[in-house]
Amino acid sequence: MIDLTVTLINKIRAMEPKANHVGEVVPQGFIDFPYIFVAKGSEQWTDDICHPPTLEQVGYDVEVIGTDINEIRYLTAKLKSWLMSTGIHELRFENSWGQQQTVHGVVVNDHNDDYVARYQDSDEKIHIGSLDVQIITGEIL
Repeated sequence: MIDLTVTLINKIRAMEPKANHVGEVVPQGFIDFPYIFVAKGSEQWTDDICHPPTLEQVGYDVEVIGTDINEIRYLTAKLKSWLMSTGIHELRFENSWGQQQTVHGVVVNDHNDDYVARYQDSDEKIHIGSLDVQIITGEIL
């Protein structure tokens, strides 16, 4: 079984239209735009939903990067819709302790205006659509 980040990347790769690259690293050398960069952020246990805390919320920064602003707007909106349509228990993965887990929900929001993009390349004229993705995980029921 694979971890949550790879599970998320595979979910994004299944979306139509497809990006030229989806991953945790920026491709080196010649880059065919558009591509999607995924960066894992925060992890926190929550007792807002249940007690004792059994659900974990994992945050990701997801950036859609390309040279055509209209294409980036469309692809970012499509990605947001695609991720939000993830069904409960649709995605399964293995956590860092080797336990089988499932995705209980996916919350997707646009980043605030003060968000600093993780992709930094001043040599190219690019546009970035950025999403704040929160994945709620838990035990397989």
